[in-house]
Amino acid sequence: MPARLWPILAVMLAIVGGCTTGIRGGKKYTRFAPEGSELIKTARHSGDHFIVIRMHGAKGLARLPDTKRQLERGNRVGFTRDEDGNLLAIAGNATRSLEPVPVGVMYLAWYYRPERPLHSFAYKIRDGASGAAVVAGQAAVVGGVLVGSAVIEDALEGDDANDDEPNWLKRQRKR
Repeated sequence: MPARLWPILAVMLAIVGGCTTGIRGGKKYTRFAPEGSELIKTARHSGDHFIVIRMHGAKGLARLPDTKRQLERGNRVGFTRDEDGNLLAIAGNATRSLEPVPVGVMYLAWYYRPERPLHSFAYKIRDGASGAAVVAGQAAVVGGVLVGSAVIEDALEGDDANDDEPNWLKRQRKR
């Protein structure tokens, strides 16, 4: 693969991997700074809620793994500390430790995103969900990028109708 196509491939992999897109399409509330003591509110919506973090110097939000909870409107949601000072997430009647808190966190927040069936696959890819379907989707996109780059490369080289040499031999001679 020519060196000029590596940057295109790198950008496509970053987008497919979800590291440049952030989380969109929902409501953020209960914004909590890591040095805070307690912030508990009521859920404004029924449905899936999860915790997101914002890092210093980074754009967008990142989803904290394994924090998805099904809540009803009016349930308690927020953050508090236990007797030892460890950070806890509150979701309804359940609590979960969030220790150790990653270094460089600007704030944590509970996030609600309404269910959108047409977007669920894209959210899984963007938010870094694991699973065979996501991996297969990413592989298909990467494969498409590689095939597309080969097509672009052939188009840029041009095709001489008078020349009987195959394209692979032309490329070998250019190297």
